[in-house]
Amino acid sequence: MIVLTRGDCLVFSIFLSAVVVGYVSGLLSAAPALDASAEMVDYRIDLNTASVSEMALVRGISRSTAQKIAWARRDDGPFKSMDDLHERFPRAARWEDAVRLSAKGP
Repeated sequence: MIVLTRGDCLVFSIFLSAVVVGYVSGLLSAAPALDASAEMVDYRIDLNTASVSEMALVRGISRSTAQKIAWARRDDGPFKSMDDLHERFPRAARWEDAVRLSAKGP
């Protein structure tokens, strides 16, 4: 049986902390650097093809609004332009930067 004193426990905890810090810093230094010349990716969702769950991920679009958008697509067809979107959903300006419209609907 091994008996550890308070001093032994302190030394062990300092050693363990150093090991963890060394491991984490090694992970961070091995992470790939971001390339400033990398091409930007368009993460905007397409309101004419997105599911209710996908639309609800956009800040400003609640799940109920996403459902209303899906019903509007089903009943009145796909959105033809951003003006058409604003006509059918006047508060669309709040999330306009996060969405796009495809040429054709689902």
